[in-house]
Amino acid sequence: MSRHAYRPDIDGLRAVAVLLVLLFHAELGFPGGYVGVDVFFVISGYLITGIILRDLASGSFSLADFWVRRVRRIVPASLLMMLVTLLLGAWCLYPVDFEELGASALTQPVMASNIYFWQKTGYFDGPADLKPLLHTWSLAVEEQFYLLYPLLLAGIVRTAPRWLFATLALLAGLSFGASVWGVNHMPSATFFLLPFRAWEMLLGGLLCALPAPSPRRALAIQCAGFGGFIAIAMAALLYHSNTPFPGLAAVLPCAGTVLLLYANGHPQSWLRTILAQPPLVHIGQISYSLYLWHWPLLVYLKYRQADDLTYSTRWLAVAASILVAELSWRWIETPFRHGFRHYSRRAVWITSLSATGVVVLFSWAIQHEDGFPNRFSPEMQRLLETMKHPRYQRTVPIADVSARRLPEFGDKSGQLRCLIWGDSHAMALIPALDEVCRELHIRGSQATYAGTLPLVDFTSQRSGCAPAEYDEAVLKLILEDRISIVILAGFWTRDCNDSDFCASLKETIDELTRAGAHVILLRDIPIQHGNTGSLIAAPLRQGIELSQIGIALAEHRQFQQTADTALLQLAGKHVTLADPTPYFLDENDLCRVVLDGECLYSDRHHISLAGARRLKPLLHQLLSSYRPAVTQRVDHQSSRLQ
Repeated sequence: MSRHAYRPDIDGLRAVAVLLVLLFHAELGFPGGYVGVDVFFVISGYLITGIILRDLASGSFSLADFWVRRVRRIVPASLLMMLVTLLLGAWCLYPVDFEELGASALTQPVMASNIYFWQKTGYFDGPADLKPLLHTWSLAVEEQFYLLYPLLLAGIVRTAPRWLFATLALLAGLSFGASVWGVNHMPSATFFLLPFRAWEMLLGGLLCALPAPSPRRALAIQCAGFGGFIAIAMAALLYHSNTPFPGLAAVLPCAGTVLLLYANGHPQSWLRTILAQPPLVHIGQISYSLYLWHWPLLVYLKYRQADDLTYSTRWLAVAASILVAELSWRWIETPFRHGFRHYSRRAVWITSLSATGVVVLFSWAIQHEDGFPNRFSPEMQRLLETMKHPRYQRTVPIADVSARRLPEFGDKSGQLRCLIWGDSHAMALIPALDEVCRELHIRGSQATYAGTLPLVDFTSQRSGCAPAEYDEAVLKLILEDRISIVILAGFWTRDCNDSDFCASLKETIDELTRAGAHVILLRDIPIQHGNTGSLIAAPLRQGIELSQIGIALAEHRQFQQTADTALLQLAGKHVTLADPTPYFLDENDLCRVVLDGECLYSDRHHISLAGARRLKPLLHQLLSSYRPAVTQRVDHQSSRLQ
């Protein structure tokens, strides 16, 4: 394949990729539009490999020059976006979210934001779609690749050039195998981390080793190009957020990109002509800035609105993103990339490090000052203080479950054992449960995994859940350790329409009760309509009473009806069904966001620390009512052992 001449069709393909991502994030169609990132990865691998091999062949390759070019290309626009995002955050983010933004901003300059979001996103730290720098994970993956890949290529070309293709193919195969395995066993790590994504960029690199398409096979080339385009379109139209990804599913858009890049190497390719049209080419040229700016704009619009964005607002956000991207490309990207050639390497590094230092210091100050709560009125500060997340935000890995290394709470010397099993909704209960278990001398432990309901033989269709073996491991631990009390809690409505939900729930309960465990089955909390901060901020600004903010009981019951019906059928002698809803109600049957001067939610469907403590009477009643029966069973088991 040609590695020298500029190909405008590649910019056209970049335009397709970034528009897919943009429309997906704006919820304007293309439910699988996130595959645009994978298209970018393949293009990046192809172009970077071509550049490095060209320079190595001419003897002009220099690691320092390569990295300086990458700094010129990536850093200026990225730093400006981060600085503006931080400044906007100071204007509209609430302290807990602003503090988290500062933490995420600290990781991008060191090329580690993908690692940060792997550890955080999907855990109980707020909705992922309200994180202004979440999109930088893909930039970090590429930057890590750029850091290591030139060393690999230069080493192979200079020592064993004949093994170049075989080595890249082997590495791509290993990375792809890890991705296929990991999507079921470590879905979050597989989505965010370089080892599971490297094969996509290596696939583009392998394309450089293929001969240019022959003019004699024009029809086959045209078919290959259209096949590649259809593959990308199918992934964008048929995939959705519940598709296990990347793994095997990523083959379709990646292979489609390879076919398009290869076929469009033929000068008479029809799709090459279409993708090389000036409007598409220009969008491709601004695609990096468009990717950088679109996500923070959408996040801040969502954050400031209590309800979902309207259709027209989402289109306005798309238009604003393109406008800001145009300005960024024209006045930041292009000058730094092409206009300051007289700058020495030293000047580039000093300028970049200085600008990075400003962002890092600002981010550190945000964290150090706890998100600068003094930006708000005293009344708002008091409410925001009660809106904080509980500090028990922990997903327990399957390795810890298998090794009996569960986090503990309550009275750690207590004879009675209680285990809470569930997702992030279960995690939110643990502060209150900890206090109750201390009072009742019960030893508690948690087996919690974000996004994963406590159901055996159940495979959720959503991404980011624990592997199927997780709940089997928890059940095995409960049975072998003879846990006395098991509390099941979760975001039931999220998966209750799955055809296997009821059967899996019944099987789980039957397994636990057969083993002699007392089961407390918690119905879910009321789910509010929008972002909690926005729900309470607008009324405060407008002088509206906070007593009017919440979801009506009838609406809550209707929303939870399918899940509640399934749970009600399982209540029995050894299964107590408990409902937290009354603790959120006022005299007008409104499930309140703010009650008795405290904000009960940290986001629309997670209770805050204040909300958790409000459930202490319920948890105390449940556990104390079980205590005599459980104590008698434990004493009986002890006498049998003697």
